Amino acid sequence: MLRKTLLLSLLLSFSSLFFPRVTDAHVLKSDGPISAVVHIDPNDDPIVGEAAYFFFDFNDKESKFTPQNCSCLVKISEDGREIFTTRLGSDPSLDASSFSYTFPEKGIYKITVVGNSTNAVSFQPFTLEYDLRVDRESETKKNLNQNFFFRNLQYLVLVAIGTAFLLALFLEKRRENV
Repeated sequence: MLRKTLLLSLLLSFSSLFFPRVTDAHVLKSDGPISAVVHIDPNDDPIVGEAAYFFFDFNDKESKFTPQNCSCLVKISEDGREIFTTRLGSDPSLDASSFSYTFPEKGIYKITVVGNSTNAVSFQPFTLEYDLRVDRESETKKNLNQNFFFRNLQYLVLVAIGTAFLLALFLEKRRENV
């Protein structure tokens, strides 16, 4: 009986490795009456080396907040080190609650939005933090990495020929000395 239970437990444990975990890409973060959901293009899954476009859907329970009356600062950090800062809406090609950023490498990043009111109808200052895993590479980069062997085949062939040549020289010298 103990063997069957142990075997069943092991099978269930290993089977969990083969099924993808369900995750929710749209996480609502709140600070006081202000809350926001972040959407990221492409497909809420940024690609290393390609521009990611961030869009924030804000909500204010007191109806005082608008992106236009917010001095909203966005910070991106990795391992506690700030690597990018911008104001929401600083890019004229995007709307007031958006920005773009290109992630240089795979990793876990923290996106922080800090907002302060810029007019008399003030809302409460807020800070919203989102954790983001970036682990998708562009198809071009994937293909380059997968074709490492073929890209370096000429060097491998040269090394093999050189090794064979040196081995032949070594054996020839050895025969002469015998």
